[in-house]
Amino acid sequence: MSPSPLLLVLLLLLRLHPAPACDSSISNLSCFYNFNRSIRCEWTTNRTDACSMQAHNINPQNLSQFIPFNSNRCALEATDRPRLRRCTLHFHKKVWILSTDVLSLNLSCVHVPRCLGTKYRPEHHSNIKLDALDAPVVNGSRLSWKKPNILKSLVILQYQPQWTLQDRPWADGWDRVPREEHWAELQADSLVLGQKYRARVRVRVYVNVLSTWSDWSPALSWASAVGQEPRRGSEEAGLWLWPLFGVVFVLGLLLVSFWRSR
Repeated sequence: MSPSPLLLVLLLLLRLHPAPACDSSISNLSCFYNFNRSIRCEWTTNRTDACSMQAHNINPQNLSQFIPFNSNRCALEATDRPRLRRCTLHFHKKVWILSTDVLSLNLSCVHVPRCLGTKYRPEHHSNIKLDALDAPVVNGSRLSWKKPNILKSLVILQYQPQWTLQDRPWADGWDRVPREEHWAELQADSLVLGQKYRARVRVRVYVNVLSTWSDWSPALSWASAVGQEPRRGSEEAGLWLWPLFGVVFVLGLLLVSFWRSR
């Protein structure tokens, strides 16, 4: 279908009014495309004045790219981390990002006379980071999670689940090798009935090479309904044996000391 005259006029105006020129690249800026019409940017800076980001497509490959963003400007807000500011650019629902597209990201601050700029290619593998998944769910010994909401279906997704005992750090837990299935078997014989566990999962996408991992999902906490019976008898025996060994050891030391003093 041929473009309408109005759309052609808009294209011409965009060609006649390119994105404003800015100074050299922005240091300490990281932006990630979530494969779902959003780009989240994080900037580490000592600045405290009001700053904002704006995006322009400088080499669109199809007409839909000229449809404006829902919000092609976002304010960089403070976070709970010192010096870190963050904002998210949202695309119009009809915009389709292509692998060849390059954006111009411009950063402006109230007390800086000239903006800073950098070029950004959303679909470069190092710039892709999917949104964190929802917390997984467990059914018996099977851990599962929902697939991410992304625009492109013909991509390979890899997931990495992780689980551990409720009161243990994640570093002491079990990591599964990245997998394409959105579920994992926890092996019932390795679980203890009634024991409390927690689990989380993250995801990345394969675009020629692997992208950055997403943030971890919220953790699921549960008491296992399957697994081996807890060995309470042996545990209680162990609790009694250690004090007994201590008493025997002390008595042995006293006896040796007594005989040497004679």
